[in-house]
Amino acid sequence: MAVKGEQYRYRIDIKYIDSKNVEVEIDSLQLQYILIDRDFDGMNMPVITLFGSIEKNILDDMIRNIDNNIITLGIYKYDGMNQKDNITDKCFSDRFIYILNEDISKTDKLDNPGGIDSKTGNQNYKEVTIFLLQQDAVNNNRQTINGVYHNASMNSLILQSSNYLGKMLLEPIKYDTKYDQIIIPPIDSVSAYIKFLNDNIGVFYDTPYRFFIDFDCTYIVSSSGIPVRARNQYIYTIAIDIKEVDPLDTYEEPGAYVDIRAGKYTIGVSAANTEYTKNQVINKMVNQITVINAKGDVFQQDIDENKAKVTKTINKIMSISNNDKNVINPICHNIGLSNVSISIVKNDLDAALFTINKEYIIKDPMHNEYNGRYILVSSRQLFTKQNETFLMSTILTFRKVIE
Repeated sequence: MAVKGEQYRYRIDIKYIDSKNVEVEIDSLQLQYILIDRDFDGMNMPVITLFGSIEKNILDDMIRNIDNNIITLGIYKYDGMNQKDNITDKCFSDRFIYILNEDISKTDKLDNPGGIDSKTGNQNYKEVTIFLLQQDAVNNNRQTINGVYHNASMNSLILQSSNYLGKMLLEPIKYDTKYDQIIIPPIDSVSAYIKFLNDNIGVFYDTPYRFFIDFDCTYIVSSSGIPVRARNQYIYTIAIDIKEVDPLDTYEEPGAYVDIRAGKYTIGVSAANTEYTKNQVINKMVNQITVINAKGDVFQQDIDENKAKVTKTINKIMSISNNDKNVINPICHNIGLSNVSISIVKNDLDAALFTINKEYIIKDPMHNEYNGRYILVSSRQLFTKQNETFLMSTILTFRKVIE
């Protein structure tokens, strides 16, 4: 058992690579927080937010050269209980495109000559928010794809994108239809190409597909919540055990217990650090879907999960360009998504564990109705400054799978 409190501390290395390819160090202790946000439903790659103060002369150069220069960011972990060993583990280190909404002061040369505050004589800093996107992820996704393909299966069409994205984990396609000829018009990104295939040629799965370019791998999986095993990945199930709050308990569970033989991590989380959200409106909005495709074929399906005694049949009619008869399945699944989600806060969890190809099982003895399989909706790592170092908390959001 570990004593309550933070076991690990984090060191942040951040540098600005200027137009002369010179590394200019940014004082990380002037930052207030760093947020690594993986929104698996709303974005197709991680977004990093930096908030704090930066030397004014460095910031001005960043503004002038925002289309040409980059930032490098490295995060390193070490044992906070034994700081004298000087041993650090690299969480990651990479090159990033930066985005900021700032302008250079028109009177800066008068007020702060040479970046020095004219009143105090001290180096001048400015508070700023900077957003970072991994350079390789952006460049690899920005590809123009088009062509005419003969005797091509859906699986082979998808794998065309792996030529640009490198390491990819693809869940086996359920509807791997083979086409005599497919014409792909010019499409300006890999993510748009994948969407074009699913929306206009043929659906991949019975549930909506999920596409995400992470720092080290690109994922294309369904929303079923069933684990998709990857090469050299020995953990494919993460069990989250929610514990009742004990006011007399002065300890907490370690980050995770591992059982390599079973391919499973088990994480203990206090009920005080969990929050359930239940959408009470969704099942009163739509409970039947009618789809009309480009050929005029009509498909209809009830969404049993959305049946409510207080409302009659509410039919949503949709006209689509996709002639695949299976297209109604992911549409219905998306509308009939479980209305139960849960957010969990835990210190020092390794975010690399939480990928969308894994199975997540939540067990809560105080809410048995919420037990079961979930999909990972988002993973957020928040690094906050404390004295001369940073602490890290992970905020995970899951949505229950309808089985």
